[in-house]
Amino acid sequence: MKKIFLFLFLIFTIGVSLIIGAEEIEIRRLQETKEVLSEKLPLVLLVSEQETYELHLYDNEAARELLAQLPQKLVMNRRGDGVYYAPLSKKIEVSKATTRRAFKRGEVALLIKGNVLCLLFGPTPFSLTTDIPLLPSAGVALGRIKSFSGLDQLPSVAEFEIKVKR
Repeated sequence: MKKIFLFLFLIFTIGVSLIIGAEEIEIRRLQETKEVLSEKLPLVLLVSEQETYELHLYDNEAARELLAQLPQKLVMNRRGDGVYYAPLSKKIEVSKATTRRAFKRGEVALLIKGNVLCLLFGPTPFSLTTDIPLLPSAGVALGRIKSFSGLDQLPSVAEFEIKVKR
């Protein structure tokens, strides 16, 4: 019995070490990321019942594809303390995009698996050892919300209209 307990403890310790190591790698990748806000793409508005947020898009193909899908209404769910998410109606092609799991607070990303739009404003359930927003799998950065204070005050399920600012 003692050997089984020691073996299970060893497996658990190795698993935790691997998870922490993977998080550290993603955080280093985030620090090396140099996303550029587009000066050519229009401003996008994220409009909820309570607040309107301005989204400045990055200069990448995935952001341009998101723009082509607008306007769109999404019922977004909050998970943990720092992410709203909802699947988009049309798939965004990301085969040539740079992917990562860690994002800065205020970034908007596409979670590739499930074609899910994510508004990242704090730690997610996948941020095990850090307060940096982490996705469960690869994502593509689409842009940054100019001021994201107040997102944490919205209800756990919030409807957003996402549209181009005219």
